[in-house]
Amino acid sequence: MASIVITRITHFVGHLVFQLIVGISAGVIEVGAVLKLVNIWKNNSGPFLLSVSLAWMTASAIVPLIMVPFLSTKYENFECAFNSTACNSTITITATTSNIFNQTTEPSKMFNMNAVQPETRIWIPYLLLGVSLIVLASIALLFVYIQFMRNRSNQKLHLEEENVMNNGQLKEQAKTEKYYKIACVVLGSILSFIFGGIVDSTSQYWVTFVMFTDLKLSKQYGVFMLSALSISLIASNLVGILVATKVNAFTFLVLLTSFAATGNIILLIFANSSLIMLWVGAITEKIGYSCVYMSVFNYLEQSVGITNTIGSLLVFANWFANSIGYCALIGQYIEQYPMSLIYSNLINIFVVILCLISLFYFEKTMRKVTK
Repeated sequence: MASIVITRITHFVGHLVFQLIVGISAGVIEVGAVLKLVNIWKNNSGPFLLSVSLAWMTASAIVPLIMVPFLSTKYENFECAFNSTACNSTITITATTSNIFNQTTEPSKMFNMNAVQPETRIWIPYLLLGVSLIVLASIALLFVYIQFMRNRSNQKLHLEEENVMNNGQLKEQAKTEKYYKIACVVLGSILSFIFGGIVDSTSQYWVTFVMFTDLKLSKQYGVFMLSALSISLIASNLVGILVATKVNAFTFLVLLTSFAATGNIILLIFANSSLIMLWVGAITEKIGYSCVYMSVFNYLEQSVGITNTIGSLLVFANWFANSIGYCALIGQYIEQYPMSLIYSNLINIFVVILCLISLFYFEKTMRKVTK
């Protein structure tokens, strides 16, 4: 409902309030969708989580293109301040030039510019978005109601099975040390935090980065690269769904980190000298960034189990890097020192490698304890 109303709000504070509602709702939906998949598929939820990630990335690439036809257009209406004889001028107005001939007075006094209200239709896609969300939410509630009605007839049997499952879970939890769970959650949150910051900063400043390296690429070319990299990100996520069915979550995280590290090392060496290697490095690092977020969810589900608290913590960690100004910090130096983007990425990836080594150590220790 907020997405329907927000385009008609002109007061700044009111706009922020509705943006807050949309943000909170999006966060709840994100956590709820992930937890629902994890609860259904348990340790086999990896490919399904990556499918959700693929849907998000596809939407992030398509939705801005859908919005373009509905953006506002600005018109400027000029009219002569005197009669046509007094003006005694010929005016040619284009998007960039104004040529005035035979002028008899100052141009600023000859013409009046009438303010024209910008024409916008941005409310149309937002209206469709809001209506679709309401319809989908109603369908989801309908499925919940149908499932509830089906379970009423065999509620007793269901409770008995649930008790057996709970007993099994309690026995399994008794074998897992408390410090191991805490360590896994903390390290998983750090991974989510770091990769969230890397992905956002790279996406925001890629165009600026390629413009200020020694290659001095144009802004248009940088935007073209960013669009192409978005496509490669979607493609690598699609491949990641297939790979996730063959390897465990920890191995997949190591594989993604190796791609991210390799891509940034290539950029460190060749970003200022070779356009081809710039493409190779950019695509390689994008492959490494493609599936990390959901892979962390999958890993924690396999190691300690995902709860509402853990799921919310991972989502919070993923967006926290931006909220504390990490991207703004990179933006302070990107024009003067464009390679600062790559340096910061490599430092963060080094921390990620340390986290993965720590997770491997904890897993190995727990195997010895549980034997």
